[in-house]
Amino acid sequence: MKNPRSLLFGLIAVGGLLAVSFTLMQGPPGGGGVEARDAWVRATAPGASVGAAYLKLENRSGQTVQLLPSAASSVSARVELHETRSDGGMMGMRHLDHALPIAPGQTADIKPGGLHLMLVGLQAPLKVGDQVQLALALADGRTLSVNAPVLDAAPQ
Repeated sequence: MKNPRSLLFGLIAVGGLLAVSFTLMQGPPGGGGVEARDAWVRATAPGASVGAAYLKLENRSGQTVQLLPSAASSVSARVELHETRSDGGMMGMRHLDHALPIAPGQTADIKPGGLHLMLVGLQAPLKVGDQVQLALALADGRTLSVNAPVLDAAPQ
């Protein structure tokens, strides 16, 4: 049997780490932080190497929050923030190379046909009913963890 004192210190350390993690996810004290809602990922065809994720990010803090243009996912090699735009009548996508500012009280709508998250280097096809973990990076060093269901089309 382990030393009861060592076990107690281990439990205190784990509890402290959980409290710190929860605080980081909630944002600065009194600020309300950033809330992700309506997250979803589009189902892909077999053999597809890219997918797309969408969500709304609401800044409930009193300061502008910067969403970095890259993130991480449980299903792909990398995640990039992309923008769909029309250039000379041609629609195209481009990877944003700068952070996306979200002003206090504002919501960034990351949706089809606009800003979206590209899941690059998929490990397997994304099937309806699957869940995708996303880790969105903020410029202040916080990470926003999001769980998104895989759907055929945008939820109504």
